[in-house]
Amino acid sequence: MKPISLDRIKSSNDLLLSLLILSLSISLISGLGFIKYFGYAILFFWLLISFRSVPEIIKSSKFLQLFLIYSLWCVISFLWSISPLITFARSMFQLFLILSAALIIKKVHLGYKHFSYSIYLITISIGVSLVFGVPADSWSGGNAKGFMGAFHHQNSLGAIILFLLPILNFSLFENYKKFHAAKLASLIAISLFLLITLFLTASRAAILSYLIFLLVFYSFINIKKTILALVSVVIIVSISLQFAPTSDYLHNLIYKGRDQFGASRFLVYKTSLQAASNGGAIGFGFNMSDPDNIHTEIGITKNGFYQREKGSTALALIEETGVIGFILYFIAIAYLLIEMLIQIFKYKYIYRDIKHRYKNIHEYRTNIKSNFSIPHVFLSQIANLPKSLYKLTESENRQSPHKRPITKIFSFAFLTALIIHQQFEAYGVAVGSQFYLFFLLLLFK
Repeated sequence: MKPISLDRIKSSNDLLLSLLILSLSISLISGLGFIKYFGYAILFFWLLISFRSVPEIIKSSKFLQLFLIYSLWCVISFLWSISPLITFARSMFQLFLILSAALIIKKVHLGYKHFSYSIYLITISIGVSLVFGVPADSWSGGNAKGFMGAFHHQNSLGAIILFLLPILNFSLFENYKKFHAAKLASLIAISLFLLITLFLTASRAAILSYLIFLLVFYSFINIKKTILALVSVVIIVSISLQFAPTSDYLHNLIYKGRDQFGASRFLVYKTSLQAASNGGAIGFGFNMSDPDNIHTEIGITKNGFYQREKGSTALALIEETGVIGFILYFIAIAYLLIEMLIQIFKYKYIYRDIKHRYKNIHEYRTNIKSNFSIPHVFLSQIANLPKSLYKLTESENRQSPHKRPITKIFSFAFLTALIIHQQFEAYGVAVGSQFYLFFLLLLFK
């Protein structure tokens, strides 16, 4: 019997992660929600065979330790929950998702290849819906304010594009010189198609979050060009508003048939804010809703207790887990983002320092050569020292692609956009949502 090679194990892990992401994407299509349980089965299998690695992973990640403290607080909240059994079951499920997601990302460095099948699937699904007009309610279903294709709602389609498009953009940004012309053209075409579709959904939260991702990412890359591009976009949009089609689209996007901007969203926020104020220090229990804060337009009774659309993850956290739970969650996320920023600026400082030293040595070498007779080999060694340091840095980056500064910049920009998006779609506490698991995978990336 042949021993199982490390390459084979790595290949199997990559395949399982790709299937997990694909199953989550497929389950967002109407009528196929049950497929997400196939993804949960993959998670359970992965956790089962690698359970011994969990303590080591927890020890190796300060962020995971902090996030687990928040998760354990959610579990403990069953003690005072208005529905203890449901809170305990859902908080334990959250704990399972966190540990299994962290375990997967520890073994497999999440990248474009793991999302590629989902990107192609979503693109084909959207294309079929647009060309053949299926399903019949692809434009009239949901809130009937935009295109939803075969998905449950315009915001669902907007959210999945928000999760997939930046990953495709980053892959193009990093590898456009390596791709063959045909592949490069096809990926650019898919990017543009998904971007157009994102605007067709009229999902304001997803559109805003994607634009924030672009702004944050390119600000780190080149702040001057980013400001110039932003000014250009503002000028172009201002001019285009003079024409009816653009003006009508933006008016519909902003007001969505209401008399006031954000009227429907502010209704959700109003009730969520009131519920959060009633949550106090410890909340009503994880995944619970304030039973005294009932509004028929945005809430239903399910499983014997009241559930309400909450709109904002931050407000939902306070309502469910109290101010204490919100602080624990905030500390974990803030720690992760600050850690990313420190790594980004550290690499940028090293890079600038090397360039500065190389420039100075080059000038020194030119000066010396014109006035003194020093062996050329010695001068070459001095001049090549910063180059060697730069090559060493590059070598380390190649060995650990997930630690490269450009990857950290992408992760920081992407997570910033998703955290903002969660303040409009409260999947940050919705453990049954596919987007919650997507978010966890990117948190531990």
